[in-house]
Amino acid sequence: MKEFVDRSLVNREMKARRYLESISSAAEQKYFFEDGFPNPNIHKDAAAALEVFDAIRAERDSLLLDKERLDWVQNHFGNLLNDDGGRWAFSDCGSQPIPEEEGFLEPVIISSFVLPKEWKKSVRDAIDSARENSIAMDIDSGI
Repeated sequence: MKEFVDRSLVNREMKARRYLESISSAAEQKYFFEDGFPNPNIHKDAAAALEVFDAIRAERDSLLLDKERLDWVQNHFGNLLNDDGGRWAFSDCGSQPIPEEEGFLEPVIISSFVLPKEWKKSVRDAIDSARENSIAMDIDSGI
């Protein structure tokens, strides 16, 4: 899983964390003015660092979720299909010839059956829907 995460994201996350830590230690000294009132500038810097940190974390989590999706597709028999109209579906119903050991050596016809409700607006939505249906089917069958 680690090799999939972009190293630049990890580096940016570490820089944001170090910046946040430096602000935190500086905050101990600068948190209050001499008269006891809070220093509003430290709050702005910390908030900016937290926003960057949250954005980097969200981007990393998105990449990890995409890796989970691709792993699921790779480990389940079926076809990821698009309808040339921008809609996507994952189908495990249909037929295709059984390939030779070295794979298909000539063009083949593959037929898939997809219910209208299985077509989704994005490839991610199609995979997520298929994963949810697969889990529901596993629960129904007692697996």
